[in-house]
Amino acid sequence: MIYALISDLIVTAPQQRTGASEKPFTLLQVSTTDRTSTSHYCTVIAFDHQKHDDLPQLSKVNGVALAGALLVTTATYDHDDTR
Repeated sequence: MIYALISDLIVTAPQQRTGASEKPFTLLQVSTTDRTSTSHYCTVIAFDHQKHDDLPQLSKVNGVALAGALLVTTATYDHDDTR
């Protein structure tokens, strides 16, 4: 398991949703850069009750620092655009 700290700006306003298990979660995206100045967009899913309640109070362009388990994945979009 990778434990990570991500800090930078929120690029999508936090959205509260309910999963198939009927449990609430919050979804948002954070833009950040690594030490080589490469930009990354990180999708954050918060299941913790306190974070689920606190995150929607933030808005786009607020700074945020998040720590937790990290799952690294890629997505393939139209025309084999892998990110």
